[in-house]
Amino acid sequence: MHIGALVLGLIAFLFMVGGFFTTAVPVLGSVLSFGAPLLSLGGIVMAGIAMSRAKQAGQDSGAAIAGLVVNIITFILSLLVALTCGLCNACITTAAVQNPGGGSQSGVGQQLEQAFGQAMESAGARMSLASALTNVQAGCASDPSGASAANWFHESAFQSLQPTLCTSVTPQVVQAFSRDCNNGQPPCSQVAPAAGDPSLAALGVADPARCTRFTSGTAMMVTCNLPTGFKIVQASNLAGVQ
Repeated sequence: MHIGALVLGLIAFLFMVGGFFTTAVPVLGSVLSFGAPLLSLGGIVMAGIAMSRAKQAGQDSGAAIAGLVVNIITFILSLLVALTCGLCNACITTAAVQNPGGGSQSGVGQQLEQAFGQAMESAGARMSLASALTNVQAGCASDPSGASAANWFHESAFQSLQPTLCTSVTPQVVQAFSRDCNNGQPPCSQVAPAAGDPSLAALGVADPARCTRFTSGTAMMVTCNLPTGFKIVQASNLAGVQ
C-alpha cells in the first residue's frame, strides 16, 4: 500500500502542475486543479494505513513515511492551486457553459461537469470507507466483540455482521476496498452509484442517490451519507475480495 500512496502523490503532483498550466482551458483546468488535493488526500490515508500495518508487523515503515510526506506536501501545494487557478477556471468554465452561442459546447461541459462530480463523490466515499474499515480493525484489536465499531454501520448491517465482524474485516479486505482497480493492483474494488438498488428503501435510506456500491470479486459493500453521517449499510461475502 505504501507504493500506492507514492503513486497517488505523484499523480496528484502531475494533476496540480496540469491544473496550473490549463487555467484558461474550460473544465479541464478545474478537473486537474480540484482533483490534485483529493488524490493527495487519498494518498495520505493510504500511507497512514501502510504505516499502521508496518508497525503491527514489526516492519520498516520508511517507504510509508515517504509516501505520507510526499502526499502532505503535494496536498498543501495543490490546495493553493485549487483555490487560485481552480476557482479561476471554474469561472471560465461557467462562462463557457452559459455562452448563448455555444449550445453544443454547453452540453459537453455539463456532461463533463457531471462526470467530474460523480468521480469526486466516489473518491470521497472510498476514503471514508477506508477510514471506517481501518477504525474497525483498530477497535477489534481492543474489543474482539466488534461492539466499538457500531457507529460505522447502519443498524441492520451491524446486527448481521457483528458475530463475525472482527474476523471478516481482514487486512486484505481493508486493502481491497481502499484501492481502486484502475490502479491495476489486486486486491481492489470497483465503485458505482447504488441509487437504483430497491433494497435501500427497505433500510429506510431516504436519499439512495447518496449511496455508493463497492465490489471486489464476490465481496460487496454499500455506503451511504445519511443524516446521521457516513454509514456502511450493506456488506456481504467479505472473504471473497480479489
